[in-house]
Amino acid sequence: MDEAREGKTRTSILIVEDDAAALEIATRLVALEFPHAAIYSAVDGVMGLEQFNDHHPDIVITDIGLPLKNGIEMAREMKLVRPETKFIVLSAYNEKDLLEQFKQIGINSYLLKPLNFGHLTAAIARCIAEIASDRTR
Repeated sequence: MDEAREGKTRTSILIVEDDAAALEIATRLVALEFPHAAIYSAVDGVMGLEQFNDHHPDIVITDIGLPLKNGIEMAREMKLVRPETKFIVLSAYNEKDLLEQFKQIGINSYLLKPLNFGHLTAAIARCIAEIASDRTR
């Protein structure tokens, strides 16, 4: 297994998903795939911001349609605090205007639901590799 997949860079990941069952499954699977990463979770955009401010994760995996504060608003606020944060966006919709808004904020991957876990782990591994590369510069 390569270093990015193992998460040996001590990466931290925040998963924000309003579907409690999907959040639990994603959190468990990401923790199994990246056992050296710290994993945090939140069920809405406000809680996501709280977790972000408490833990300053390297990677945020977020749904767009979140209660209280949508994923776009949340990501925009996070990028103001920590511009180097990597974002993986999940959506059940392939809407060009939403994708364009996230591109303006700066995202690393945009994945459509239903989620293919292989695509998610590959996106996380790419983010971890970028983070490791940035840290060695």
